[in-house]
Amino acid sequence: MGFLHNKNVKGKMVLTDSHAHLLDKSFENDLEEVMERARISKIGYVNNCIDITDRKEIEGSIELTNKYANVLLSAGVHPFVAGSWNEEIEKSLISFNPDKLTALGEIGIDPTYDVPIESQKNAFKNQINIAKEKNLPIVIHCRHWFNEVYKILKEEKFFIGGVLHTFSGTWEDAVKFLDLGFYLSFSGVLTYSKKAKDVAIKAPFDRILVETDSPYLPPLPYKGQRNEPSYIIRTVEELSRLKGCSVEKTAEITTTNFISIFLNGRRKKWN
Repeated sequence: MGFLHNKNVKGKMVLTDSHAHLLDKSFENDLEEVMERARISKIGYVNNCIDITDRKEIEGSIELTNKYANVLLSAGVHPFVAGSWNEEIEKSLISFNPDKLTALGEIGIDPTYDVPIESQKNAFKNQINIAKEKNLPIVIHCRHWFNEVYKILKEEKFFIGGVLHTFSGTWEDAVKFLDLGFYLSFSGVLTYSKKAKDVAIKAPFDRILVETDSPYLPPLPYKGQRNEPSYIIRTVEELSRLKGCSVEKTAEITTTNFISIFLNGRRKKWN
């Protein structure tokens, strides 16, 4: 499966799924079919996020990026497993440097998990500094603690930027991160959340990404089902409606934004 945004498909719409978990167990039996549907659906990029504490995911991610030319990679220690952060994991993340690694993440703070906040902060701060060393953007997972995450980014002087994955904050929260150079990514939640819609309407179009967070957070009309990259079109359609433009224009802008934050000046483009 190669890139769709090449000279052979000039002028055709290209969609981008900026955040997915393709190695989730729910894809074990039909990942090839899922990726074929993504190809048919004109998905130009899929950014696959993995847990660096999971050896099976590390190995699987390399196989996946070798098999599919349009699959890129983000890696990090999720807040859910932040309590496992230690020197060995830190070394593993520092040494993990495949060609298609475009960001560290998802990382951050989430008080809804049964992991001590201090453990989450420690893992988050350490990964921010690794991202600075690697000159990579970060993919942030945050629920509720937007002020605290913002303060940490300022304290650690992280100015490379990145993405607020499945952004769930208010417009006031969004402004702070936009001022730091971050992008806001909207998932299928945009199809049914008034708060997400309100932020998307106000957010600058050149700072918006779209994602599925597959297999989680499916858009309408698939709520309650397993999500997958081909469903990104529903989020793009809703964003187009909110912004008052065509689906083709929204696809073009969000793909350009993805390239800007994840590829330009950091990694070559694979085609």
